Amino acid sequence: MKPYRIPQMAKTYTDYDMIQRHTDLPPFPDARVSLLYAFLNHGAARRPDAELCSLVTALVQLGLDTHESIDIPADPAGEDAMRSRQLKVLAGDYFSSWFYHILAKSGEIGIVGSLSAAIADFNVLKAQLYIKAKEMILSAEAYLQAAVQLNMRLFLSFTPLIDRSLAEAWPNLLYEFSRCETIALELKRGASTAEALNG
Repeated sequence: MKPYRIPQMAKTYTDYDMIQRHTDLPPFPDARVSLLYAFLNHGAARRPDAELCSLVTALVQLGLDTHESIDIPADPAGEDAMRSRQLKVLAGDYFSSWFYHILAKSGEIGIVGSLSAAIADFNVLKAQLYIKAKEMILSAEAYLQAAVQLNMRLFLSFTPLIDRSLAEAWPNLLYEFSRCETIALELKRGASTAEALNG
């Protein structure tokens, strides 16, 4: 088995001076990506290229997370903030677009379809979560549960490829990994908000 090197491979597509100079990217979804990589390497019913699938899923997730990190301030905050928001939109689109190119080039058209369907589901779930959050009809635990389900969505699209002997372990472990990453991200957001309010 090849060593896990997806974060390094992703840097080929994500490390650009202009992005790094003018905006911050969300954290790389390393826990979920490494879990996907392990299951595709050891428990796949059909042997897809685990590295390829993990890389494109990471890029799509990073693109979605980058779009998610765009803030809309109540008052315009100046040219630097506007440039940062514009770059996040472009960077998110750019990261997401690579999955089509990479999978099509490798002939994995079926995975293009399943990931595309997962992206569509992700967007529906995200819209539903925003509506409920805006109407303030979610408890903190319900919000966390919905956010975890959202963060699992792309990765669950690989469930048909997982060997039946691991069919129960895959979603259970994915849930736990996604919950940990979601909580860590929410804590980071809370700390950033508190810092902005106090600063």
